[in-house]
Amino acid sequence: MRIYRFRGKEIENAFIVSAIICSIVAIMSGIVLAIIVGFDDYFYNFADIYIFYVFNFKNGSLFGGRFLSELLFLYCVFFLVRATHSRYPALIFIFFRLFFSAFYVSVLFAAFRTEGALVAIFVFLPCSILSVLLIFITAFVCEGKLRPVSYCIPGALALLSSLLLLLVVNILFRSIVIIV
Repeated sequence: MRIYRFRGKEIENAFIVSAIICSIVAIMSGIVLAIIVGFDDYFYNFADIYIFYVFNFKNGSLFGGRFLSELLFLYCVFFLVRATHSRYPALIFIFFRLFFSAFYVSVLFAAFRTEGALVAIFVFLPCSILSVLLIFITAFVCEGKLRPVSYCIPGALALLSSLLLLLVVNILFRSIVIIV
């Protein structure tokens, strides 16, 4: 009975290798750019406000910014993958997400010693890795023919990412700060 057999999409090895190479190049470029450029007022203020929101129970600001950012990125990936019928344009968004994440992590480490390191390791890095995984999932799931309900997938993934950010901040980070 081949009718009832489920055919899943296979992940191409070339896409995985290119995603890994793209990730490594983006992280190295972000760190090198942060070292070369130094600290502009905008980057310093962004890092300072992010640390303030994480340490002081400003969950609405974290949730709103994260949700809108993820929504924009995931819908851009969704429509680009749907228009080109290929997963490879999603690598552009993976590169940008990791590039700016590496840049801001290096700003957090350099400008705000202990607080920046805590926020970068326990909040910013896991959420950035989750964001890259969601871009990867969106590119993988939304490539072929989909039903009309598939247009809700990026929105649901953005909401999931924002809720996981709140869980990381309120459960993991708060318990680590209390212990330390």
